[in-house]
Amino acid sequence: MKRKRCSECKELKPLSEFYTHKQMKDGRLNKCKSCKKKSATRRQAELTRKARAYDQAKKDRGESMWRCERCKNPISMAYCKGANSFPPKLCGDCETRAIREKMQACILPAESHRK
Repeated sequence: MKRKRCSECKELKPLSEFYTHKQMKDGRLNKCKSCKKKSATRRQAELTRKARAYDQAKKDRGESMWRCERCKNPISMAYCKGANSFPPKLCGDCETRAIREKMQACILPAESHRK
């Protein structure tokens, strides 16, 4: 079984512990899966922290922020990264509710035809 050393934790691990990566010489990423997940979590936390700081600074300056079309609450820049539209029309909670309502609308008519 082939093994590879992780560039982050320096442990020798089997190739199955590394994600595939076409551009690497051996076809595997240089960080093991657990180290890659840790670094991705740290990066996402840092980006979220920066987005929240940006939102707070903008709020402190009295600048307008995007507002949800349903609940009229401000929409955070931290949320905008994953939003389905840009600028976002709905906050995360309202978007989740809208998706559930759309799914219910699709499911209910199909159930009524079965009777």
